[in-house]
Order: sequence, then structure tokens, then C-alpha cells
Amino acid sequence: MSTSYHQFLQSPPFRFLIGRDREEFFLHPHLVTSYSRPLGALVNGSMLEARERCALLDDTTPATFVRFGQYIYTGDYLAADYVVVLDSAFIERDRDNGNDKPNEDARVTGSSDPTLCQPTPSTDTVACQPATMVDLSEMGCWGTFSKTSSRPKKGYKRGTSIGLDPGDAPEPEIAGNSTQRCDAAVHASPRKKHETIWQSFVETRYGSADRTYTSKARANTESCEEYTDVFLSHAHLYTFADRYDVEGLRELALYKLHQTLVKFTLFNERIGDVSELLCYAYDNTPERLGCQERLRDLVLRYVACHIERAHKDPTLVMAMKRENSISVDLIDCLVQRLE
Repeated sequence: MSTSYHQFLQSPPFRFLIGRDREEFFLHPHLVTSYSRPLGALVNGSMLEARERCALLDDTTPATFVRFGQYIYTGDYLAADYVVVLDSAFIERDRDNGNDKPNEDARVTGSSDPTLCQPTPSTDTVACQPATMVDLSEMGCWGTFSKTSSRPKKGYKRGTSIGLDPGDAPEPEIAGNSTQRCDAAVHASPRKKHETIWQSFVETRYGSADRTYTSKARANTESCEEYTDVFLSHAHLYTFADRYDVEGLRELALYKLHQTLVKFTLFNERIGDVSELLCYAYDNTPERLGCQERLRDLVLRYVACHIERAHKDPTLVMAMKRENSISVDLIDCLVQRLE
């Protein structure tokens, strides 16, 4: 960051109106300029916004803009919280326990930051429902997958957040600016080859070579922990950083999303979370000639690691039927896996 503290502390805050509701936020213009040339031209250039010291960004959500602010002031940001969704069985048990009118519109939220996930003893703690999970260690990321819904049938109940320790999945080495493609052994057995493909995804490197990332993703442990908002918070920030040329934030968002996917246990009920992420990536990033767009590539490679289990899930089927290149790109990714 080239802005001196002298310039930074002398610059009056600039007013931003964010989203459809034009929510107000204030950032120091010299700090904004030091991270983003497009935004710098907006706040310090010759345009009307610079003269009026107010700019409207209606293509950005307040939550994403807050994370951008966190990044330029601290060098890091917090992802969205995960959500605990409750199925119809829990609602029925709640009625049996004397609650005739359970709150079917409420959700339990918990932090996706493992440093904030501490167990809180409470008689109201919500117990997640057991469900079939993808056991990567035994199945090598592959197998048959049942057709189940990714959403609860009836409703939700408010309670305390579930605090759990992060998993022990290996963390990728951070260096370089490009994605490391997989190099599966040609003569390996199917199971060994599948394990090699997953390990290649785990070891993919994102980020800048000149910095070390210390933030860690939280590992989910229950099927009722919905991660759609967690995934999308990283993806939204990536597209924001790409639009306004905030290179360091773009790399950090990719790194954090990759870390989250590495730690993510793909329960049957949670395939829809990944499908929504895949759709967002294709709806909000451009086609690249000669190479795959990086956010798309990251999500596609994760889906390819689980395609035998996930290909019949209705949410992924709907994603592949959309009018974009998801199906073509996924086939290309799978062909590379077979080579």
C-alpha cells in the first residue's frame, strides 16, 4: 500500500451508496485509490462522483462492500456465517416436546471462521439430523449417490449456533498466481487415480507468492450445516475484486474459497450448496478465450472430483441444463481426468 498515514489521516471519508436500497458507507479515498484504480478514478478523478464526493454502486451488495472495507483496512475479511437448517423430523419432535407453534421461518447461524466457533453449553442446542455422507478416505471421492433434496421439507427453528473444531484436511501450499492442473498417473488403478485427482485438487495453489495467508476455513461436520452463503460470500468478493481490479483481494477470495471446499464434507443434502456456487460462477464471470476463468475452474474441478456421486442430484442436473457452457466445460474437465 503506497498511501502514507499522513495522506490517509488527512483525507475526509468518501460516501458510497451500495445496493438497491442505497445503504450508506464511508471509506477514506486515498486508501481506496491505493487498492483499486477504477474506484480511485471514481473518488479522485474528474467525474461527477468525485466532485460530489458520493458514488452509487448498485451492482454490489452491502455485505460484499463491507468485506471489501475489511480487506483494505485490515488485509483480511470474514466470510458469511453458515446456516443450520432443520428438517421435518425435528419439527415433529419439537411439537411432541410441547411446542405447538414451532418457528418454521427461523434459522440457526454459526461462524464459518474456526477461531469464532467455540462450543457453547446450552439446553437449547440444536442437534443436527444424521445423514449419509461422502467418506473421502474410504471411497476415494467416488461411488453411487442417492437422489435427495438439498433443502429442508418444512421449516427451521432458532437456537444456539453449533461450535465445532476445524477438520484435519491438508492445507494447500500458497505460492504463484495460477492454478496447478492435475497430473494423474496413466496406469494407476481407478481407486488410486481418483484419490490422486482429489489430492491434486487439495494441493492446488492460489494466492500471491509475496505473501503468506494465515486464515483457515472451518470444517463442516453435519448435513444440516448449509454453506451456500459461505461459498457465495467468497465468490461475490472475487467478482467484485475482478470488476474493480483489486488483485490482492481477488487472490485472497480464491484462496479462501478453495480452503473452504477442501475442508467441506459433501453430504448428500449439501450438493445443492455447491450447485448454487457453480451457477453463480457461470452467471457472473466472463468467457475466456484459450483458458478457463479461474473461479469457474476452481468450482468445476471440485464438482469433477465428486461427479459419480453428484451427477443425479436434481440441483446439479438443473445447473447443467442452463443456457451456458457448464456442461461443455465439465465434460472437458472429465476428459482431462481420464487422460
